[in-house]
Amino acid sequence: MIVAHLADHHAFYGEAMGVRIARKHLGWYTRALAGGDAFRATMNAAETVPAQLALVERYFDELAARGERLQMATPAGAAAVRHAAHSRPAADWAGEALAA
Repeated sequence: MIVAHLADHHAFYGEAMGVRIARKHLGWYTRALAGGDAFRATMNAAETVPAQLALVERYFDELAARGERLQMATPAGAAAVRHAAHSRPAADWAGEALAA
């Protein structure tokens, strides 16, 4: 799912902007995962599509090798996340809109 999402970013925005914009989404994906901070630091230095994809693959392969299980969001959980995201004040979204 994550690789498909990245491919969409890269195709839509082109390599330079797609890699930069995808960093934000990768940060969200890995925010609560083991080693996520170190992954994000490394990911933020990646400048090309192949580098970004290789880092994603390596990170999730390492999680799998350690037996880390990713939990799929339940419909109720997904609704709570959507509600929390949409309840933010408009001023909080301004920077994200400009960055995109």
